[in-house]
Amino acid sequence: IFPVMNMHFARKEMDEYKDTLSQGLRTLFFLTIPSAVGLITLNYPIVRLLFKNGAYTEQDAAITAFALAFYSLGVIGNSTVPIVIRGFYSVQD
Repeated sequence: IFPVMNMHFARKEMDEYKDTLSQGLRTLFFLTIPSAVGLITLNYPIVRLLFKNGAYTEQDAAITAFALAFYSLGVIGNSTVPIVIRGFYSVQD
């Protein structure tokens, strides 16, 4: 979408530019929101599978799962940064 956004802005086609940016964000949200929900839903089983061995206790797994749930929310916001930054870059802002 980045070359297309640049092309639309260069041609002063602001409606098409906004549509392309919107479509890119919607596609991104279509992928990241279910991923974040899946990580939040399965946070404890994922942590137990990956880390629960040796000195890693059940309480450690619960604390790590709690942290994973909140980091999962950051996946949505953090993945939008490259698209928004390039959107501003294409308008030379």
